[in-house]
Amino acid sequence: MNDLKSDKQSQQEMVSTDLKERRKSETTIDAKRFMSLLGERFSHSEDLPKDLDSQVSGQIERHAQELFQLAFFDSLTQLPNRLFFDRTLERLVTQNQNSPFVLLFLDLNGFKPINDTYGHLCGDNLLAEVGKRLASAVRDEDIVSRYGGDEFVVLLTGLSDREVIERVCQRILKSVSRDFIYQNRSLRVSTSIGIARFPHNGRSAQDLIEQSDKALYFCKGKRKGYCFVEELMPEKAEECCKPQSSCLAEGMKQRRLKLLFSPQVGAASQNVLSLRADLSCPDEAYEGSYFKTWKDCSQDDPVAPSLMLWWWESVLAWMENRPQDDLPTISFPVIDALLNDPLCDAMTKAWQASKVPAGTIRLAVSAKSKLLASEKAIGILKRWREQGFELELDDVGESGIDLNLLSQLSFKVLQLDAEWARNAVDQPQGQTILSAMAQFAALTGAVLAVDQVDSEQEKQLYLQAGIQQLQGHLWQNLCNCE
Repeated sequence: MNDLKSDKQSQQEMVSTDLKERRKSETTIDAKRFMSLLGERFSHSEDLPKDLDSQVSGQIERHAQELFQLAFFDSLTQLPNRLFFDRTLERLVTQNQNSPFVLLFLDLNGFKPINDTYGHLCGDNLLAEVGKRLASAVRDEDIVSRYGGDEFVVLLTGLSDREVIERVCQRILKSVSRDFIYQNRSLRVSTSIGIARFPHNGRSAQDLIEQSDKALYFCKGKRKGYCFVEELMPEKAEECCKPQSSCLAEGMKQRRLKLLFSPQVGAASQNVLSLRADLSCPDEAYEGSYFKTWKDCSQDDPVAPSLMLWWWESVLAWMENRPQDDLPTISFPVIDALLNDPLCDAMTKAWQASKVPAGTIRLAVSAKSKLLASEKAIGILKRWREQGFELELDDVGESGIDLNLLSQLSFKVLQLDAEWARNAVDQPQGQTILSAMAQFAALTGAVLAVDQVDSEQEKQLYLQAGIQQLQGHLWQNLCNCE
């Protein structure tokens, strides 16, 4: 008993001092030696004045601490980041084989509609507040990290008792679900928690992450606040490995999926040039839990071909019911499922049976898609273009552009990766690159576009850089069609 208590105490001490130890080990620099080298390189003196030595030494140490902060902490929430968490989890697993601890894997419910409706600044503030609430809901010796997007992870050291863990989870659920106030608006999200215990549910870091992730998605599907790995029966665990399939199939069956359109406007004129088709899951049990956007959700999902065909037919039906003299161009994202021959044939037949002109539809493919690495898929896209459809290339910037591909497919729109464009436009050199890309797009007969534009300042910066088409929250009120 005393040995177990000693193990728990040593584990907690190791984790609670982890940040201090790393800062000390990774930011300690021999400033005296560094100054001596500078002296040898730039002067004939044996050393530099002590006051200068002390000043530079302090600057070096501060700079090293800043580098540590950048490498291991999330700039938005100020929590340890995924890299720090992964290293800490690996240390706990390898150095404390006999000491229990708990991994909580959390994901927010309801975050995406708030982020889409009120903009990324609101979403960022909400994530930062969630980070604070999580940190205040656990003990000082526990570690809360932002794992990515709206996912967080928590390490509870020295715990194994189910009742104690449940009390912690209930405290977290209650804290996160409190109202958030943003610009005099009361907003609310909730969270779901997957729980894995070491060593019961896995003896490696990867096992623990995978098991807690499965428990998380099983939890979301059942609309429960939290779920232990032990609650997953073998068949349920298998189901959790493919959460998207159950979500998309159920969403289609119960008609929870909604067809939405977002306006794409001219950067200078502010007139609506086209509409971007997308899908929405208004039911909280489905939204965000399984996919953030259409492109993210469906790449390897067995339900994707059926969903893509349903979505395609829905878009065609919507366009058929519009006056022909008021028919906008629709940007329709296509994914790797287009390689499915029966799907491609079914989409062609559905279009041929409709009265929709091919020139009013623009097929948008991601620069990161496998479609662009497949001769078969490129052939399919060429045939669609020859029938009169326009083509669009998305996620440009983060992924390189194949010039030969541009000449083969004649894209009408080159849409930049939103995060890449946002980082570029904030810097003078980045603005120069954007201007050059806009000129290059014009030479190929295309327009350069950006989405997720949420502020007037961003709009003006993109306009100055020569971006010709914009999409984002600023113009959503220009389109009221679902």
